[in-house]
Amino acid sequence: MIRDTRMEKTSASVSVESIMILLLSWVIPILLLAAHFKAGADIAVIAAVFVAIFCGLFILASLVLRFENIRLGIAIIAGLFLTWLGLGLFGNWHQAQHEILCLTGAGGVTALGYAIGRTPGGLKQAWSALIWTLLAFAVVAAILFSLQFSDARSLSARLSGAFESPNTAATLLGIAMLVGASKLLVRFQDARFIARQRGDRITQLAQKEFASIVLLVVAGGCLLFTISRAGIVFSLLAVFALIGFELARISRRGQASILKRKRVAIGFVLLALIVLALAVSGEINPNVEEALLENASGRIEANEIYWGVFAEKPWFGHGLGSFNAVNDEATTLDNAATLMPLGAAHNVLMQWLLQQGVIGISAMLFVFVVIFYPIVSALSSPSKKPRNFLRLAIAATFLVFAHGMVDYALEIPSVMWTYAYLLGLAAGYASSIRVTHSKPAD
Repeated sequence: MIRDTRMEKTSASVSVESIMILLLSWVIPILLLAAHFKAGADIAVIAAVFVAIFCGLFILASLVLRFENIRLGIAIIAGLFLTWLGLGLFGNWHQAQHEILCLTGAGGVTALGYAIGRTPGGLKQAWSALIWTLLAFAVVAAILFSLQFSDARSLSARLSGAFESPNTAATLLGIAMLVGASKLLVRFQDARFIARQRGDRITQLAQKEFASIVLLVVAGGCLLFTISRAGIVFSLLAVFALIGFELARISRRGQASILKRKRVAIGFVLLALIVLALAVSGEINPNVEEALLENASGRIEANEIYWGVFAEKPWFGHGLGSFNAVNDEATTLDNAATLMPLGAAHNVLMQWLLQQGVIGISAMLFVFVVIFYPIVSALSSPSKKPRNFLRLAIAATFLVFAHGMVDYALEIPSVMWTYAYLLGLAAGYASSIRVTHSKPAD
């Protein structure tokens, strides 16, 4: 009788955890979607509301889920908050509050993603929710652009969603393409799918991966209309690299003999080159050459100035939120044309160094090491579980930091939180793979 009671309690506990994971899997992407349409939550009051919700969900998850499912999340959120709280004291405290809030929110969604990723079926639910919410963003962004374009007197309109920055929208749309493409490629690892006839495979793809296909197409179209040169190039490089690697890996394992044909590989490479050529050619932006030269010289000059400012306080930096004040102090009559229009360094690593110094950026790098350690370990393990999402996380990291070298999308809260959520899901799922593989066989 005692044994039956214990089994009932265990079953009830599992049921409550499953409901919690299902709710979190959908609530978090919906919150991220709402943040995208609030100018990326790049206003302190709005950011505070979202962070309060994230932290509230984290506390609720801590009470409902088993502790071992979120231990890494607790360390991440505590480390982020304490580190950046301390560093914020050295700078513009009023502005630092906003950055501390945003970074705390990133810690919160990373922890929640970790908890979801570790649970059976959690990643699948979260992945589907991300696809639908990112598709909703892309569709609404396209509608907003069409309305803007119809009222424009010239052909210079650029798609920006609700970010007021086409470059920021480009980063998020690139992430959306990666999320859709990676989910689509999971289907090719299914032996039953590969065994079907070609017509049946196409039908099943259209039925089972409809949202992934539409997301890939719509987000890709929106990406081109941002006319963000770096955003388009790095996004397409990341997407093509991910697709190419996945198809080569599947073909190498003999799971899809059709992919061994050379003309498929040649056609894929040619398509990638054509799209990339269009992205940086005058077909999309007639003034591309002039703009590239002007932007490149301006960014180089700005980085040289900021490097000198960083050298003044290399260890702890000038403090979180200090960029605008530092930028104003460094502005002279000679460089005013370059520095005055900038609201960010257009180089996330340089901005982090300016504000946090070597100590602060070392703390950030340590957090990334903690997150990526289980991901890399799981990728190298002989587990039979699909690891497409882990490779997606690596491709997304390339995209956000490559584009971050010439822009500031990671400084926009909702984009930062989306990327953090992806990393949390990947780290949690990777940890579950490592735990499963380390268990002795029955």
